[in-house]
Amino acid sequence: MADAGTTPRLVRARQVSGFWRQLRRAPLIPGVILLAVVVFAVFARFLAPEAPTFGKLADAFIPPAWVEGGSSAHLLGTDSLGRDVYSRIVYGARVSLIVSIFAIFIAGGIGTVLGLASGYFGGRMDGVIMRLVDIALALPTILMALVLVAVLQPGIVTVIIVIGCLNWANYARQIRGEVLTVKERDFVVLARSIGSSPARIMSRHILPNVFNTIIVLATLQVGSVILLEATLSFLGLGVPPPEPSWGQMVAEGRNFIVVAWWMALFPGMAIVLTVLSMNLMGDWLRDLLDPRLRQL
Repeated sequence: MADAGTTPRLVRARQVSGFWRQLRRAPLIPGVILLAVVVFAVFARFLAPEAPTFGKLADAFIPPAWVEGGSSAHLLGTDSLGRDVYSRIVYGARVSLIVSIFAIFIAGGIGTVLGLASGYFGGRMDGVIMRLVDIALALPTILMALVLVAVLQPGIVTVIIVIGCLNWANYARQIRGEVLTVKERDFVVLARSIGSSPARIMSRHILPNVFNTIIVLATLQVGSVILLEATLSFLGLGVPPPEPSWGQMVAEGRNFIVVAWWMALFPGMAIVLTVLSMNLMGDWLRDLLDPRLRQL
């Protein structure tokens, strides 16, 4: 009896120990970078020394503070209209965060619902949904985004809707695969045998068991969403000026790359560091939440 009671406790203790061991392996520098981006986005009004749209032509092309001719009032320099580059990067983080959160919420919601229905019901519904997934994955995302944003009125709401509606297929395919396994487990079969409705079974028994997969997919997709929003803004079909966006700042700076290299360099670095950090954190989170990949 002692062994029977001790064994489950030992297993749980090892699981908890493995979880905390994996938690301590979190990439520190990417985590700090992402935390800084979130802080900038939330507290942009307090952290930016100037409004992102405010500028003086007399202050145009001031170099960064550590370069000869720079000013401590403009840490990262100014652009062609005299606007503070640092302030615009800080406010640009807010745009990237808003687009990422809402676009992934839309994509994850659509993909999860379709994936649950496809995996649980199977048959003709599964065939139709999976053919839609194949079509969605076959279409070039950037090209479709450009066409849809060009047809609709450019703006942050349009960008969110377009990106959200173009990224649901990965969720649907992955969730369907998970549902095919989960629905054959004993607790789902038992719930079905006592007359539980399909909606209740999917929401109360299947969804909680695939929620980790949804979280990991969402985390891994943040980087691609930020990059897609930056691409649209770079091409002039994203967030319309004068609202700051990292991609838009890079596009404006390319025309002055010789005389004002800082206009394109710093927002470009913000994009690269944020996307790379998010991908690294997503890989770590996948290892943390997937017991098959967790090292005990």
